[in-house]
Amino acid sequence: MFHQYSLNPIFLEKLFRSSVLMIFLLLPVLSYCQQHNPFTGGSTLGVDLGLGGKYIMSANGVESDPFETSFGFSAGYEETFVGDELFRLGLGLDYQFNRDVEDAGKFGFMSLYIYATSRIASNILVVGRYGGASYYGDDDHTEFTATGYLKGGPYYSAGVQRIVDKNTAIDVSYHVNKGVYPFYISELISVSSFHSLLDDWIIIHEDIDVEYKRIRISLIRNF
Repeated sequence: MFHQYSLNPIFLEKLFRSSVLMIFLLLPVLSYCQQHNPFTGGSTLGVDLGLGGKYIMSANGVESDPFETSFGFSAGYEETFVGDELFRLGLGLDYQFNRDVEDAGKFGFMSLYIYATSRIASNILVVGRYGGASYYGDDDHTEFTATGYLKGGPYYSAGVQRIVDKNTAIDVSYHVNKGVYPFYISELISVSSFHSLLDDWIIIHEDIDVEYKRIRISLIRNF
């Protein structure tokens, strides 16, 4: 396998949650310290629709065919702490409501990231995001894991925003989340119709890399 997620997953999950809490504790301070100009600083809330997408699994250099995913909604919050009319830098949090993946239950990612925007026209911004995410799913999605725990990974996004008015914008972006599915299955192999010392368990345990790609349209409100 070529991924490098070697830290204890429980530790990573606690670290991620602690980071989210720390960011939200810092946001009011960052907000107070900045100048609030329309779409150059301040806080934004977004609700978006993911236009389906591709869910891909890979292991040992072999990649699966893409699995189709359903439309899905997300909610996000972004806070700008450095900004002027041409450039913004801030922090964001994005939560995906579970969406269906072909024959494999429902899943989602929650992403914490740094983002930057640059104005290329009077009402057009380009935006990039980079961070990390936790990965979760329902019982059907985690059926072939030992503990039901999924491992998160990197997150990145690029797109454009069109400013509608001083408090509203439309964001169209391409998003990628990565993670690890800790596949586990065990099966008792009997060599006869009676249990004997020759019976044995076959256990398969392998981390499978996953990648979720999609285009997302978001409505953003500045406040």
